[in-house]
Amino acid sequence: DVEDMQMMMVGESVDFYRDQEKFSSSEEEGEEESTVMLDQGLNPLADLKWKFDALDLEREIRSRSQQNRREMRMKTRAAQKLEARRQRNIGYGRPVEPLTAEEASLLKGAHTLRQRL
Repeated sequence: DVEDMQMMMVGESVDFYRDQEKFSSSEEEGEEESTVMLDQGLNPLADLKWKFDALDLEREIRSRSQQNRREMRMKTRAAQKLEARRQRNIGYGRPVEPLTAEEASLLKGAHTLRQRL
């Protein structure tokens, strides 16, 4: 098993190697290529205009979804850091700030964040 781990490339779906501070997403995390294809043929101008409009719309939608995923990652990471700080404070007998409902729900689903995104 150790030999298998040594043979695996860094970052190859092993949570140990994932960068917790990386908030951008990649193709394997839902960033696909454009679905509107422009062919090399002689298309009427109206068809090209429709395709470029569709590309613009798709780019806008993809940008919004990417931003939402990035915000979710950042909020979840911030909640995890807050929870770690809370646990340290509990361990040292310091006052502990309460979690908000949003932070609690983010922490509850943190272990499935990559699958959900």
